[in-house]
Amino acid sequence: MASDDSVIKTSQYQVEVSPNSHLAFSKLRQYGEVVFWERPEIPEIPTRDMDTVFSLKSSNRIDNLANSAFGDSNLSWLLAQANDVRLPPLGMNPGYSFRIPMIQTVIKVLRNSR
Repeated sequence: MASDDSVIKTSQYQVEVSPNSHLAFSKLRQYGEVVFWERPEIPEIPTRDMDTVFSLKSSNRIDNLANSAFGDSNLSWLLAQANDVRLPPLGMNPGYSFRIPMIQTVIKVLRNSR
């Protein structure tokens, strides 16, 4: 059974959302028979001195970086937010300076924004 925090409802529909999903920051809306997600209001992830910054290589993928940094490839949206990159990540070219925020910063931001 899903917790109340992970279920998003409209008058006719309910959707279970992982707490690690960017959709946890969105609202499910219904207009007539059309059901859609509003654009998520994802909090800004502040830059800290302890963040990891490196130059991307052509072999880097945002989902693999999220899995390495946070243990969950579904958190790739956090890396996109921290680096002002839209998903899908079309702006991730080799040599791009990429930041991986500390997990403690990410957890604090997520807890304080819900």
